[in-house]
Amino acid sequence: MKLPNHSISLVLTLLIATLAPLAQSSDVQAYPGVQLRIEQDFLDMVSKELFEVLPVIVDKIDNLLPKELNILILHFSEIELKDFQIDPARGKFKIDAKESGIKMNWAKLVNYQFHCHVKIPIWWFIQINWDIDIYLKNVTVDNGISLTSYAHSGAPYVDLYQTKINLGDSYYRMSGNFIMYLISWITNLLLKYPLQVLIDLFLQPGINFFINNFLIPGTLHNGYIELQGFHTSGTNATTSLMLDLTLPQTPVYTDTSIDTFDDGAVYFKNHNETFTKPNTPMKFQTNDFSLQLVASSFSVNQIVETVLETGLIAIPIDHSQIKNLIGIDLTTTIMLVIVPELFYHYGSKSVNLKFTPISGTNLDFSQSNSTVDSYLQILADFIIVEADNSTQLAFQALMGIEADIDLQIEDNVNKTVDFQFKDLELKSFNVTVDNCYVKNDEDNIKTRLNAIMAAIELSVNQFVKALGPKLPQFQTFDYNLHFDYQDHAFGTGISIKPKGQ
Repeated sequence: MKLPNHSISLVLTLLIATLAPLAQSSDVQAYPGVQLRIEQDFLDMVSKELFEVLPVIVDKIDNLLPKELNILILHFSEIELKDFQIDPARGKFKIDAKESGIKMNWAKLVNYQFHCHVKIPIWWFIQINWDIDIYLKNVTVDNGISLTSYAHSGAPYVDLYQTKINLGDSYYRMSGNFIMYLISWITNLLLKYPLQVLIDLFLQPGINFFINNFLIPGTLHNGYIELQGFHTSGTNATTSLMLDLTLPQTPVYTDTSIDTFDDGAVYFKNHNETFTKPNTPMKFQTNDFSLQLVASSFSVNQIVETVLETGLIAIPIDHSQIKNLIGIDLTTTIMLVIVPELFYHYGSKSVNLKFTPISGTNLDFSQSNSTVDSYLQILADFIIVEADNSTQLAFQALMGIEADIDLQIEDNVNKTVDFQFKDLELKSFNVTVDNCYVKNDEDNIKTRLNAIMAAIELSVNQFVKALGPKLPQFQTFDYNLHFDYQDHAFGTGISIKPKGQ
């Protein structure tokens, strides 16, 4: 049977209209912006450290609690939490590949006591008073938590499972009169016997329903988190900060590790994403690191661009800092061979500098060179310092600089961060504010700056090295940090072990 042409057109139109939304909904980003791997070794360390410091944390919290509290007509006094004791032997977090989650066996709560006095005024001098005492003894709690994602939208899905609470020898008591004693006896009866039934039928399903039907779709916008009220540079208007934490593929669970994949974009809503999403895969390191984070150039650049759009990042360099570092004051006389206009216009004066990275800065990671290939857009202020320490802007220039950035850990004992610039080259030099007639000389200034770029590179690296940034040390555990340069991605691997092992 031959269909008329208009029927064929109608069928094609309906087919396209039907398939288009499906194509859009399944058009999930091929490669994530951020990958995170958590090994079982890391969970072992976290659970061990948590249960060792938990008594100290609880003690601090107890000291912060108010001793008296009013809620409507109820007056609570003599509020006290005390004698917190746990047995950490059973405390362990373990990857549960079968349920795509983490099974958490919490430390046994050996003892914890709560006491307060309650008063309700009835009329004039008539009031009801009673004491409440809760004794938690030999309480055990086990539960699992699973993180997966919806296939098309990438929205995270959280599932609490196998929640079990055993109250052990705990009991609840109200004293003051026979009625209060009877209420506490009934409460103990209800808590001890049908508690697990209440958890299975109401508490656990209720929490899961709230998280996945209200919290994630509402507050977290299915992974597109929107934070309102941000100002960008040069405008009084406010915009929203967008965090794209959707999962382009569901996490992968094995018996020893969890791999999660995230779109990993940060941007202002009125600017949208600036950079092209990843089109190449990233990989975890083959070495055994208990925690690994791999970030794409896309995600790193989105964060850098968003930070720079606020206009809050500036690096001031005082002439006295340079003198303390290399023994020579930065003056117009020293800069005569580079920017002679400064000396001709102001005479011999000290010079301060201020560098403000701006939009247009671009970072890309290189596996072959183990460096960050960077193009830096910098607004440079050249500031004259008068004898009375007052200052004035001589000129401002927009500088485009290409450089390789080498980021390493110098040694694993002191954990000194080695941050060095290599192959600095000034690609552009454009004067934007001119108070000393340098605009006509900007091409020559660019040429002269490039001629001494090797010396500038050395000075900058010495300045950074003098700061001597070090990674933190911890009292209870040691760690080693390793950087993994990939094409268009940067990995960080951390291995953690108890102190002394």
